[in-house]
Amino acid sequence: YGISPERFQQCSALSSFFEILTTSKDKNDK
Repeated sequence: YGISPERFQQCSALSSFFEILTTSKDKNDK
């Protein structure tokens, strides 16, 4: 699902968890 950058930064738990996911996401270009 999609989440706005503002809300993403508001939740530090989410940002630290998704930090790894976003890197692999960019690697797979998806």
